[in-house]
Amino acid sequence: QAVEVKMNFITTSEEAGQDNSDDSKVQTIISQIFTDADKDNSGGLDRWEVYDALTELDYDVSPETCLALLREFDANSNGYLEVDEFASLVNDKVGKDVSAVYAMFANERDGMLSSGALRRALEMLGVDLNAKKTKSLLVQYDHDGDGKLGLLGFADLVAASPIARFWLAVDKSGTIRDARVKALNVLTKAPKKPVSVHSLLSGWSIVLLFSAYLRLFNPHIVEFNGANIPVLFDFFSKGSEGLTIHQFQASMIALSITSLMGIYRLPPNSPFSRRVYFWTCAVSVVQSALLLSSNLIAGEFGLFNAFDAPWNYILNGAGVLTQLTLLAGLDDAISGPDGGRKGLPTESGIGMAVFNYIMYIFNIVFFQVSLAPFYGNENMWASTSLSYLVENNLIIFPCTAPVTMGLITSLGALLATLKFEKKVDSTTAPLAVFAILALTEFDNIVQASSLFWIRGPSVEP
Repeated sequence: QAVEVKMNFITTSEEAGQDNSDDSKVQTIISQIFTDADKDNSGGLDRWEVYDALTELDYDVSPETCLALLREFDANSNGYLEVDEFASLVNDKVGKDVSAVYAMFANERDGMLSSGALRRALEMLGVDLNAKKTKSLLVQYDHDGDGKLGLLGFADLVAASPIARFWLAVDKSGTIRDARVKALNVLTKAPKKPVSVHSLLSGWSIVLLFSAYLRLFNPHIVEFNGANIPVLFDFFSKGSEGLTIHQFQASMIALSITSLMGIYRLPPNSPFSRRVYFWTCAVSVVQSALLLSSNLIAGEFGLFNAFDAPWNYILNGAGVLTQLTLLAGLDDAISGPDGGRKGLPTESGIGMAVFNYIMYIFNIVFFQVSLAPFYGNENMWASTSLSYLVENNLIIFPCTAPVTMGLITSLGALLATLKFEKKVDSTTAPLAVFAILALTEFDNIVQASSLFWIRGPSVEP
């Protein structure tokens, strides 16, 4: 019944929207926010989903306040806010005149105000600001840190502006605003870009990396410790090994650059859980690029000797920094104020956030522990770490871990960016990550599993 109520409300809003009225546009925006927040498609929002929805609308609210609001607007007392109850909550916080101004400039795709749209909306209310001051004001009220302003954030901004309140009181009918907005929309509305340059460059770099990975795609049966096991990739083929390795190196270097660009593009007031996620992606991709470019992984095709200074210090430093960012992310996922719930691609809750960080730590620690302690002494590394990996048929792990980690973390960062840009939804993003993870980690999982019951002579590295 709750789902039916939700769909009826959305359908009614869409039908009412045919007359392009500002009120119907606002209600459509509210229903879309409701749909995005209702991750389990139950037709009702629980306390955390209400928090997610209000935060997306840039309402400065705590989880405790959300619980009080849920109880206040839960008309049927079922413990959830259905779409009409959620709409009542939002409409209670925003006057119709403010909603009308917001609707004039809200983006048709995501229902939000960009910096340019906010500037034009404020001009309608007599507040004339330059681009720099408008952006600063947006950052102040952009509580979810996505670089855009939601309806409730805009309402808070207007409430704090005496000039805006004055013009709302003078032009109660909105006649002056309607006349001005028609002219300004034609003259100043900029064309929409399909995706950002950063997302485009990241996408091409991932395609370059994945195409190198697929060049080794060769499903077959191999003998491993005296038994036949299935594998998907032929990592040690001698065909075009040099070309493939150099493509891995070029794509990882490109992804390192785009990952660092992602940090630079984060809004200043982004929550810690989002910043630490992008920092983790960036430092792990940089470390993966360094490892793939060294003779530790690339052998004769390495671009530098990992045992020579300063590269041994750089590699160890990158490893330590990666571990610190991963541990910071894990700590925030477990004990942070929002439990990892900040719209990241595969982190819809604390459980998934903890799982992701533990998986990252396991992968990185494995090849980091097996390689890092001996960067300064090649003979010691060859006689201890390398010989152990070879004798136990584990040499594939440190060879593939940097590629897998680089691919998965950069894909995660790209999907997070596209999700904030409203190009992918909450279902597509995690499915894409897990599909790529399952494909690239298949050989490692099969080989690790076989170690528990298969024993035999070691193979040559």
